[in-house]
Formats: sequence, structure tokens, C-alpha cells
Amino acid sequence: MFYADAGNGKDGIKMSGMTSIYVGVSGIHAAQTALNTTAHNLTNTETTGYVRQQVQQSSRSYLKLSVDVKSVS
Repeated sequence: MFYADAGNGKDGIKMSGMTSIYVGVSGIHAAQTALNTTAHNLTNTETTGYVRQQVQQSSRSYLKLSVDVKSVS
């Protein structure tokens, strides 16, 4: 298990290894999209009528689904 620290000194949220990897990959994809949009904006600055594009990032809630083995019959 890994712990995600919110940076506020409190205990973080428990995350499995795969969840941690998914969070990291999601961040890399978001950064790549932002870089691609910046490159697109720079390429088209001299194009007549071109309107700048923006990337809006937001947070996601990552849910861990589990089954209580004691309650399964």
C-alpha cells in the first residue's frame, strides 16, 4: 500500500500500487494534452481568425471498490 499525502501533514489516503500508477499516468496524459495545446496555439498565432484553445484540468475522485469477504455467502 502507498499513501497519498495531501501536503497538509495529515495521514494520507491508502492506495494500491495499481491505483498509484493510474493516478500517475492520468497526470502524464493531462500534461501531454496541455503541451500539445500550447504547441497548437503557438503554431497558429499568425493564422487569421484563429482563437486560442485552452486545457481545463480538474481533480477526480478515485474510488477503491472492495468486497467484505465475511459478508459474502
